Amino acid sequence: MGKAYVAIGHVKPLLKGDADDREVSITLAQLYTRVQDVPNATEHSSHATALARQPDDTLSALSLPASPHDR
Repeated sequence: MGKAYVAIGHVKPLLKGDADDREVSITLAQLYTRVQDVPNATEHSSHATALARQPDDTLSALSLPASPHDR
């Protein structure tokens, strides 16, 4: 799990606070899911959903696994 936290540390600074954060938020949600940090995974998944520009974008954000056991 330690490598996932290192990855989170590298990815989190990529958030700019604009509409282009969708992909970064999806990546963060996946990483937080990997370390079973559900509150942060949910937060970033919701953020990615809010930034969706098309219905298909929303679907990709919502299709993140709820836990590592759902893969």
